[in-house]
Amino acid sequence: FLARNERLLDRNQRAYFLTCAGNCWLAMRLEMAGTLIVTFAALLAVLQHGRGGNFASMAGLSISFAINVTQALNWSVRMASQLESEMVSVERLAQYSLQLAPEAAQEIPSADPQDHWPDQGIIEFRDVQMRYREGLPLVLRGLSLRI
Repeated sequence: FLARNERLLDRNQRAYFLTCAGNCWLAMRLEMAGTLIVTFAALLAVLQHGRGGNFASMAGLSISFAINVTQALNWSVRMASQLESEMVSVERLAQYSLQLAPEAAQEIPSADPQDHWPDQGIIEFRDVQMRYREGLPLVLRGLSLRI
């Protein structure tokens, strides 16, 4: 049991590992883009230094906004990516619900037992046949028993 459980867990974790690896790849690229934005903001602030005015405050403000934009970009792209991966589950559920035939009713009024049932304490099956679903072979063929 333990070996089978570990094997199944490893199989399940392969997909999760790919998701984590993809997230790391995405985070690295987004951080690179953010670094470029902050670098350009700092470079433009240095180039504007010779024009006078309140240089320090404007440079600090532009770099601060660049960092905020980078964080917002990272968050937005990660949430969109996570939403896309989570929606696969919803799409599968929708697909399964449309393709599967509805099951029979759990209660059939015409098959309800009589009010005085059970009056003898006997359970009897006569020629019972059953399959797990349509198209599969019978697993019970002509089963008859009396308990």
